[in-house]
Amino acid sequence: MRERSSGNINDIHPHTFFAEQDYISPKHWQKEVEGVYVEKGWLNVWVDNKIFFVNEGEMLFISPGAIHSYLNKKDDSIIEIIKFLPEHIYNEAFTEENKRKIRQLFSNIFMVRKNGKLSKIINEITHYEENELSECFIAAKVLELTVFLLKMKELVFNTTQVITNEKTQYLDEIFLYIEDHYREQISLHMMAEHIGITDTYCSRYIKKRTGLTFTDYLTGVRIGKAEELLRKTKKTVTEIVYETGFGSVQTFNRVFKKKKNLTPSEYRSDKMHKK
Repeated sequence: MRERSSGNINDIHPHTFFAEQDYISPKHWQKEVEGVYVEKGWLNVWVDNKIFFVNEGEMLFISPGAIHSYLNKKDDSIIEIIKFLPEHIYNEAFTEENKRKIRQLFSNIFMVRKNGKLSKIINEITHYEENELSECFIAAKVLELTVFLLKMKELVFNTTQVITNEKTQYLDEIFLYIEDHYREQISLHMMAEHIGITDTYCSRYIKKRTGLTFTDYLTGVRIGKAEELLRKTKKTVTEIVYETGFGSVQTFNRVFKKKKNLTPSEYRSDKMHKK
């Protein structure tokens, strides 16, 4: 997977990556709007217990608070992702009505049909050359994209209301805790104690909000980190084991083979061969 990130530009984050065959991201959510544009190939995205099939040239917008994950079944797809907060693309000069329209637009999950103007705007956002005016340029382009979506309503389809942004007060803490501590030998009890809730409530909460147990979610995060290290570094399997919290090479090999149908060494060899 090739990945490019611009860093923090006015809290708007463009990313470009090649989604690989059978690539799966752990279920997660964020406070920003997430726009997913398929430049090449196609992508399946799980959002709020619904699968969205995004074809080449189409775009999916995921509203803040919606739990989602990426499921891809076509090799060499090129996916463009942008993230932004709606309030960062308008200012006090906007009328309350226009602010409302922008907030309402991005409060739902929706798809956008293939369109040349859409492609042009996304390409300009994700392939800009960073300079001292990048912040202004990206913000202006995301506003242009928003105006385009508001004007070209006939391109918007498959609109769905978010169902998982209610009672998400603990999700951010759970996801952040796992992201910060996946290298360590953490437990459900340790995380629940950190957040300030009971083990039982924490376990049920995670299962209800993500569809996964604590152990399954943690394992998914660790496997994802291991895949990245196998692809992008020359670190040994043993080094990767201890950097991802698996504890032993035997456990890592067994879990990785079960999830990916390849051993870690076979996975690395396969990805190197495809480069």
